[in-house]
Amino acid sequence: EPECQATLIDASLLPCERPWESAHEWGDLSGFADESGASFAGWLTCIHGSAADQYSAWLFAFQELMPIVGAEVRTELIRRLAPGPREDLRAIAERARRQVNPGASRISSLVYDRFLKANRIPSGVANYGEVAGLLLGVQFGPNWTPKLNVTRLVR
Repeated sequence: EPECQATLIDASLLPCERPWESAHEWGDLSGFADESGASFAGWLTCIHGSAADQYSAWLFAFQELMPIVGAEVRTELIRRLAPGPREDLRAIAERARRQVNPGASRISSLVYDRFLKANRIPSGVANYGEVAGLLLGVQFGPNWTPKLNVTRLVR
């Protein structure tokens, strides 16, 4: 009988978070030790999935890109969101606020940062945020297919 590997995800995740989170974890299992790479692979997988998968991917991307835009732009982008995505983002923030113990989170982050650095991820936990550079830096062709950058291969 074939062996089935599954990913573990937080049971309290909202339905809109589950597709991207599952795809990210499968990215980790597929060998993307770099968390930004696993996040990008999860995003790309969901972009090619169902409407619910795509929504999860874009909601993730929105959250990742918000910290790099100015406050005025961020306020305007949030204002332009439809009520559904705005409510989902609020619910995600509320879930995180309820679940996170600041002291435990700080210690956990320090330990995980050292773990990632020991496993050749020099930026440690900051690597998660580096997915914004991938989202903005990759050129896409039709149907969100990444284009090969030949100039990077030649160098």
